[in-house]
Amino acid sequence: MEKLTLQEQLDLYYQNLLKLQFGASEDISHNPTKGSMREEFIKDFLEKSFPQIKLGRGLLTKGSWQSTQIDLLKLKPNARVYILGGQNLVEVDDCMIIMEIKSNGRTKELEEFEEVAKMVKGLSPSVMCGIFCYNIDLTPKTLLERFGFKYKKKPLDLYIKSGKSILYPHIDFIFTLEAKKEDGIPYLIIKNIDGEYYIPKDNPVIKHFLDIFKDIS
Repeated sequence: MEKLTLQEQLDLYYQNLLKLQFGASEDISHNPTKGSMREEFIKDFLEKSFPQIKLGRGLLTKGSWQSTQIDLLKLKPNARVYILGGQNLVEVDDCMIIMEIKSNGRTKELEEFEEVAKMVKGLSPSVMCGIFCYNIDLTPKTLLERFGFKYKKKPLDLYIKSGKSILYPHIDFIFTLEAKKEDGIPYLIIKNIDGEYYIPKDNPVIKHFLDIFKDIS
């Protein structure tokens, strides 16, 4: 194994810190509070990583259409945020990224977010749509097959394109920390600029997740 650079060592630290934060917050019995704390922790982490970033949480709108509540929005620098009964409301064209944050992502939640992403991209195609999971209730094999990969053999980087249809074509990325598993390895599925899904192979993979917020700033 090659020696990690200082930047890679720091990214590995952040990746492990997010896992530890998940474990520390597990003792909170009130689920909405626990979820809000995790969302705020990730938002704070991103804001410290990118001091000029503009993040929010709320509803997207265009004309008479409104989305459901979105956990995290990356907004354009001059985006206007409307306040509606304690909710933030943002024009979809002023949004760059939407991201849901899940403690334990499940199939139903992926299906629901696929529908949200499909609607958002229909209104503003450039918006990136993704999910951050502390854990996901699917094996890597199952999830990757749903994104058109075929399991070849271990390790994870030997998945190959299967040629099969993709179940969630409007979801641009899914990042999971696999925080509950002692030997869990975080992994990321992401679209490249050509619209093809790929799996970054190097560790810490969180640097590729962070690049999502950097590259389209």
